[in-house]
Amino acid sequence: LVGKMCGPTVKILSQLGLILYFFTIACATHINIGDQATKLCELADNITDPAIQEEHWYCDRHFLIPVLSMIFIFPLIWVRNISNFSYVSILSVFAVFYIV
Repeated sequence: LVGKMCGPTVKILSQLGLILYFFTIACATHINIGDQATKLCELADNITDPAIQEEHWYCDRHFLIPVLSMIFIFPLIWVRNISNFSYVSILSVFAVFYIV
């Protein structure tokens, strides 16, 4: 619709804007996952001393972000039917209630 109404240049610019928007949302989501997962891991292991944190490599955000992304986000790429996202939507609503 944008290509027909505004021309090919505006169509490409709007597509680039959408790509940039979704990329920044994905980065923000991964940063948020890393922040929260690190705190949960430290809480689960009773890590209070920063010197001890180096021994717990699995609580490092550089390890947790890719692992949690592969477990929770990557499978969503392979969903072929949009109705399956209703379960993910329900889980996300409960997650918001848990945080609030």
